[in-house]
Amino acid sequence: MKHGALYRILILGGGALFTTCGGLDVLHVGMSRKAFVGSFWSVPLTLSGLVLPSEKAACSFQAATVRLIQSASPQIKYAALSWPAFSPISNPYPVLAAPVIHQYPTFLPSIYAVNSDTTISLNPSLTQEEPSTAIAKLSNSRCVFLGEHHDSTFDHNEEVLIIKGLRERDLDREMAVGFEMFQQQFQPVLDKYISGEIDENALQRQTEWDKRWFWPFERYLPVFSYCRRAKIRMLAINVDSEDLSLVESGGLPGLGRERMSKYIRDPRAFAKFTNTTAFKEYVAYVLSPSYEQHKQMGILRSTITGQKLESDMTFGNFLSGRLLWDESMALGAATWSLSHPEGLFVGIVGSDHVKFSCGVPARCARMLGSSGREDVRAIMLNPRAVDTARYSSLAASDTFNLQLSYAAVPANRDGIDVSEAVAMSQAPKDSSVLPLADLLWYSPGAVEKTGIFENRPGIIGTT
Repeated sequence: MKHGALYRILILGGGALFTTCGGLDVLHVGMSRKAFVGSFWSVPLTLSGLVLPSEKAACSFQAATVRLIQSASPQIKYAALSWPAFSPISNPYPVLAAPVIHQYPTFLPSIYAVNSDTTISLNPSLTQEEPSTAIAKLSNSRCVFLGEHHDSTFDHNEEVLIIKGLRERDLDREMAVGFEMFQQQFQPVLDKYISGEIDENALQRQTEWDKRWFWPFERYLPVFSYCRRAKIRMLAINVDSEDLSLVESGGLPGLGRERMSKYIRDPRAFAKFTNTTAFKEYVAYVLSPSYEQHKQMGILRSTITGQKLESDMTFGNFLSGRLLWDESMALGAATWSLSHPEGLFVGIVGSDHVKFSCGVPARCARMLGSSGREDVRAIMLNPRAVDTARYSSLAASDTFNLQLSYAAVPANRDGIDVSEAVAMSQAPKDSSVLPLADLLWYSPGAVEKTGIFENRPGIIGTT
C-alpha cells in the first residue's frame, strides 16, 4: 500500500521550498513484529501526511494543504507554516514555537463532544465546542487521555497545544504527562531529563528508544521539550517489554506473582473488569479482530522482545498481554493522581488504548474510585472511520461509529449487566453503549478529510 504524493516543506528563513516526493511504501517484507505492528496501524494515515526521513527539519503536507498555503496571503502563509513552527534548518529536530492561533481563527482545531444515544434509535450525535471551552472542561478532570496515531505529526502537535492550554489555565496546579512510549524501568532517566541533568540525545539513548519503540524519536521532541520547559513531570507508564514477553509466551501465570504486582495491584478488580458484558463486546469488536489480522500477517511467531515461538501466539496470551499493557498504563496514571489529588494527569497513548473506554480510561477510572468516571476524559486525536471499525473490515470501512452497543434496546435489557459495566467505569450511568470517546479533536482543516459527516446527515447536535 502506498500513500499518495506528498510535499516536503523545508523552512528556510522566511520562505519555503516545495519538492514533490513519490509514493512511500509503509509495509515492508521482513519487518520485525514490532515494526510491522507500528506500520500496520499507520496504513490509512493519508489524512495528515507523514514526516519524511531527512537530516534537516522537514514536514510534509498533502497537496491540498500545500495549495492552501501557496494561495494564501503572506500573513496566512506565516500562520499556516507556524501551526507547527519549526526551528532553524540546522536543527535536526522540529521544535514547536508558540502558535499564533488567536490571530488566525481559520486555523483553530475542530473539536466535537460525543453524545451517546441509548434509546431505541441508537443515533449518537456530535456537538462542536470552542477550543477554550474544551480546555476549560478538561481542566476540571483529574486524568485526560490523548489517543494518538503514533506516526501523525499533526497528532503530536495537538498534544503540545492541549498540554500547553491546560498548563496555562492554572500555572500553580501540579501536572504530569504519562507516556506509553517509555517503559517503567526508565523513570529515573525521565526524571534526569526534566531536571536538566541530561539532554535529548541521552534521553533517547538511555531509554533504549530505538530498541523498544518503533516510531522516530524526533517526532515526540516537541512534547518532551515543552514538558521540560514547563517543568511538567514526565512519567514512564508502559509495561517493561521483558515482562510483556513473558506473558505473550506463557500467559499471565508466566509473569510470576512478584512481577505481576508491579502492574496489577488489585487482582480481584482486574478479573472482575473482564467479566462484564460490555468488556466482552469490546474484546469481540476491537481485540479479537486485531488478533486475527496479526495472525493472517504471520507476525505472531515471536514476542515483543523477539523471542521465537514454536507456533502462533495463542489468543489467550495475546489478550493477556494487551490487558497487562492497558492495566500498567492505567495504574501509572491513577497512582500519580491519587498521590496528587488536586493535580492533573495527561496520558499520551495510542488511539487503540483509548477508544470505546475499555482500554486505559475505564481502568484508570476504576482505580480512582466512585467518582472516577467523572474525573477521567478520553480524547481521540484526528480520528477517521477506520479507527472506529472492526479491524476485520479495515479496507472497506466507510462508517464512522460513535458508540459500541453492548446491550439490547431498553425494552429488552433483561439479564444484561449494565450496572456492572457502570460499576467498572466502562460505561456512563444507566448506559448500554460504550462511547468512542468524550471528545474528537481535529487539527485545523483535518475534519473535512475524514468523511465523518458524509454518511451521517444530521450528525452534528446542538446545545
